[in-house]
Amino acid sequence: TPEGIVAARALAEHGLSVVGPHEALYGMLGTVYAWAPTFLEGDEETTLREAEGCARRAFELNPGSAQGLSIMGQVAYRRGQAGEAVRLLTQACAADPNNPDAMHQLAGAYLLGGRIGPMREVLTRLVEMDPLTASNHCLLGLSYSLGGDAPSALPSHRRAVDLDPRSTICRVCAGVALVAAGRESEARGQFEWL
Repeated sequence: TPEGIVAARALAEHGLSVVGPHEALYGMLGTVYAWAPTFLEGDEETTLREAEGCARRAFELNPGSAQGLSIMGQVAYRRGQAGEAVRLLTQACAADPNNPDAMHQLAGAYLLGGRIGPMREVLTRLVEMDPLTASNHCLLGLSYSLGGDAPSALPSHRRAVDLDPRSTICRVCAGVALVAAGRESEARGQFEWL
């Protein structure tokens, strides 16, 4: 939400004012700037340059910064550069294999590039690492749906809706997968909720 983006930016900026330069806080702030145009009005390129500035500051603290690589991958994604996003986010995941945010972004970059198999592989690992985030399960289900296997998508979508029953995107993805699996009457319940 716009309020969430504003609050996250304020939190990261406050953290930097309290503790000083910090790689993780630059990572958080860079992510906020990378995705702010989705939620806030303003010039997208300006906010993407702000995100790149956060990545540079993270690299000043750690030349191999997973946070910096992740920010740059998100910026490439926002600019529609799927191949570059995959390259940078793969490096971010290699630098920090336990970074669920970088894995989530990598899955999105694979989706942008139409690479459903690698997307599913990343998401399978991600739901094992971070099983309580609804969007991880939703994207895993989407990878099955996009691969033409709607019945295999259903458990992931069911779990996503269970975790976040108020999520419109989780409900829509679940409903579409149910329709594709020939279970229209069940799908109706997902869409009626909307």
